[in-house]
Amino acid sequence: MEIKEPTDENDIEFAIYSMLEVTISHNIDMELAKGKDKLPFPKEELIGKIIRKNMDALEASLYLTRGKDRKIYLAGDWLMRPVFYEGKMISSIEYLKIVLNTENIVFCPDKSGTEVRKDIW
Repeated sequence: MEIKEPTDENDIEFAIYSMLEVTISHNIDMELAKGKDKLPFPKEELIGKIIRKNMDALEASLYLTRGKDRKIYLAGDWLMRPVFYEGKMISSIEYLKIVLNTENIVFCPDKSGTEVRKDIW
């Protein structure tokens, strides 16, 4: 059994980036398979632009907060969004639970980052 190291903010950011990259790439491939001839940019550039837009939106929503208890609070409805993982769609929470050690993470999909900060601080 592999014991995962405690998760930090960088681990979470990398996991989110990875899940977005795979999901966006899969969605682009699905659109191309439907007969869309051409992308407005090279695929990798398009993926990068979409990832940046998503990561900026997460940052603006205060999606991640470190609490006084040293736990990491992840907030927002983005946690329930489907992502592509091993041939199927699962929620972002499920994905993060698979790839990270979540013992120090509190998931709050029903609250905004602002609400979580008010609650814990």
